[in-house]
Amino acid sequence: MKIEPIQVFQEKRPVIVSGTCSAETEEQTLETCRQVAATGKVDILRAGIWKPRTRPNSFEGIGTEGLKWMQKAKKETGLPISVEVANFNHVFEA
Repeated sequence: MKIEPIQVFQEKRPVIVSGTCSAETEEQTLETCRQVAATGKVDILRAGIWKPRTRPNSFEGIGTEGLKWMQKAKKETGLPISVEVANFNHVFEA
């Protein structure tokens, strides 16, 4: 698979990455991405899929399920997407 460089990184201006801090539901994630994209000021959509916590048994993110939601957001908006990874295995999942 060939990965094309994102054009915005070749421009001489700040790159704006925006989205939901924590992807909790598909509806919330997609609606946030739609609203952010509608501003016309965002270059890349993002969402917190994996949320490492210092307190055990608290919400640690929706996980891999959220990657499907971000793919839908990409398809709907035409914007590239990004997620933070929390460990080595997440790199391969993402």
